[in-house]
Amino acid sequence: IDRRCCSIVPLVPDVVVVHTKVKGVRSIALGIALARSDLDGQCLAAEVSKFRALIVVISPLEEPSGYMRVLTALRKKLVDPDSLKAFLALEDADAVWSFFDGTGDELPAYISAGDIMHRELRVLLDTDSLSRAIDAFCQYDLDELPVIDKDGDLVGVVSEDELLRICLPEYVTWVDDLTPILDFEPFAEILRREEQMPLMEIMLFSERYAVVDEKTPAIQVAKIMMRNDIRQVLVTRGRRLVGLISL
Repeated sequence: IDRRCCSIVPLVPDVVVVHTKVKGVRSIALGIALARSDLDGQCLAAEVSKFRALIVVISPLEEPSGYMRVLTALRKKLVDPDSLKAFLALEDADAVWSFFDGTGDELPAYISAGDIMHRELRVLLDTDSLSRAIDAFCQYDLDELPVIDKDGDLVGVVSEDELLRICLPEYVTWVDDLTPILDFEPFAEILRREEQMPLMEIMLFSERYAVVDEKTPAIQVAKIMMRNDIRQVLVTRGRRLVGLISL
């Protein structure tokens, strides 16, 4: 009725979700349409190139979290390539109903850190050198990079601030007028040793950054960000790094 009230999300390859909240609707409703071949996604949104399945979600205006719970359940069901292939091959409404009528397809009780985290991460290894860290910051244009060991366990974080702090002699910060030493190269000595300096010497440890388990409620993650005035939280499964949540 009014496209301005809708949000459009490419859920998984070839599947697009359109959502709107409607006043007076008592419960969440889904409509699912499947095409036998690719359709042009430009009619939906600029970021959608093509799609085979369209899922329309209508949720009560009074239940704003309902849509995110639906997205979470749909993504868990369709993220597996074999499951997605089977879904796209369904031929009638009864088959669609049966596909989603299995056990384990209930809506989650709440949105967790694992539901909203970014899964594709840029990381450093604890065996990397300072040189590798500098190259990574330049290449990826990031403020922080998590550090993992050979097993994928989170062991620390390296930040651009920390790099600057170790490269700039502390006494420079005590001087009000730096005009007499403008030609001084405070970074030179550190950078000469960059290939040999291990990340362990400049790495931040757990008391300096935020980590949550993947099952932590998203509202708890928001509180951690607000209370600690930080822009990202690392997500773990046990000790293994599995994702990142940005502000």
